[in-house]
Amino acid sequence: MSPTVNLYLKALIRFGVSFALLMLFFDIIEGDVRSLVKYFFLLVFFGGFMSALLVGFHISKVKELLGKSDLTDEDLATQQSRTIVSADSPDDILEKIKSTTDFKIKSIQKESHQISFRRSTSWYSWGENIKITWSKLSDNQYQYEVSSQPKLFLQFVDYGINLENIQRIERLIV
Repeated sequence: MSPTVNLYLKALIRFGVSFALLMLFFDIIEGDVRSLVKYFFLLVFFGGFMSALLVGFHISKVKELLGKSDLTDEDLATQQSRTIVSADSPDDILEKIKSTTDFKIKSIQKESHQISFRRSTSWYSWGENIKITWSKLSDNQYQYEVSSQPKLFLQFVDYGINLENIQRIERLIV
């Protein structure tokens, strides 16, 4: 099965099952439990609607960011990473990140061989954790491993925001 179909099915199951179970719970409390057909209907139609809406938007945003239509599991994942080689030092990178208006940074810290920062909540995400680790390749070359992932581990659709974070950092570094 293709990665996009897998993501649609995963969303249908997560949204549909959780909504159907929630409605069953409320019906049990009210003493109004009906046939299982009602809950199956809720699972399929609510899950299908949410899957089509949210995953469809996520896929279209990722296709736009990557400029390609054939997506892989890695392209659709919420955790994104990339390796970048640059002549900029880690201190230069830190200053560029602090001075840019591309990120709404909640907190930032530099440790030994790592810069990590958090982005605040937005319409697309509950926030992201971004890490940049580095190693020195030569006198004037550094290799940076940039990763971005949602703060909330349950988030499986991010509308391409973590991919966009990686691309923004890549533009700053290169």
